[in-house]
Amino acid sequence: MNNIREYYLSYDEESRLIKDNAHKVEFDTSIHLLNKYIDANSKVLDIGAGTGRYTFYFAKKGASVLAIDFVERHVEIIENKLTKMENLKIRVEQGDALDLSRFTDEEFNTILCMGPLYHLPETEQQIKCLNECRRVLQTGGILAIAYINKSVHMEYGGNPYFVGLEPDYMESTLDQLGFKVREHIATDGVSPKIGRLINKLNEKQYRQWLDFNIEICKCKASIENTLHALIIAEKIEQPC
Repeated sequence: MNNIREYYLSYDEESRLIKDNAHKVEFDTSIHLLNKYIDANSKVLDIGAGTGRYTFYFAKKGASVLAIDFVERHVEIIENKLTKMENLKIRVEQGDALDLSRFTDEEFNTILCMGPLYHLPETEQQIKCLNECRRVLQTGGILAIAYINKSVHMEYGGNPYFVGLEPDYMESTLDQLGFKVREHIATDGVSPKIGRLINKLNEKQYRQWLDFNIEICKCKASIENTLHALIIAEKIEQPC
């Protein structure tokens, strides 16, 4: 985990999702899906919030958001942003996705887990993260969990700081842990593979590409060929 902290000391996480068209596809597609589930009444825990890209987006829509991140530098960036903004219901703390003991059972109705599984190589860690999410999530609440597709991750060289997981593994694991998968999408699809072309698009052309990506993001072929994927899962009551 110290290696992960060091990695983000030199990585510009703040601009990752907005630095060009090819990267914006992931954020814009994710937001298109998440807007269906998060509104001004949502009490959100944003785990692995990074520099707060999703935190601020949903807080500006009126949601109450508690952001935590493992990297102290990211927490400082969010805090600095907050000094320049008013009337946003945001709290930020340094924390670990594997230990949510500071929170009570069923404290939140929505959980964003948009990055922790990128960096948890052991199955036991992945299960612990998901179980912690489940404990602090209300029954009927929504878990939005992002992961990196294993096969595509390896196709790009298998960056050792990141972990790839298989789509079927993600769905079956969530099912076993007491979640119902409601939606599963490819967030960037083939955009990373043709990034040079997408970055040449003007605004109108980019919106057309984004609409196309959203149109096909739920199909199996897209999920199998995306680098980043997102699952919306509902916490259900488990049989006694």
